[in-house]
Amino acid sequence: MSRKPLFQFDPTIHAGHLITALTIVGCAVTSWFAVQARITALEANDSRHELRMTQIETLATTERERTERKLDDLVRQQSEAVDKLRDDMQGWFMALSDKLDRKADKR
Repeated sequence: MSRKPLFQFDPTIHAGHLITALTIVGCAVTSWFAVQARITALEANDSRHELRMTQIETLATTERERTERKLDDLVRQQSEAVDKLRDDMQGWFMALSDKLDRKADKR
């Protein structure tokens, strides 16, 4: 009786396994490089976006400061106008009071 080996070497099967393994490794490497390329592109987009946001923030800050200065000037002008009107009215009432006092003295 001859003994049959437990496993027989079949080059076709082993070649198939080798081709399958190489295909899987090739796909994994290709996928890894594709993901790395996407990450690099996203980082570049993020850098451009950050730069743009910085420019927008700078512009917004400048515009806000300019608007605040205008508003402060308007508030100051209004305050001066109110003070002038108050002084004028006070003068008018004093003049009216003097006028009424003179009329009262005449009677």
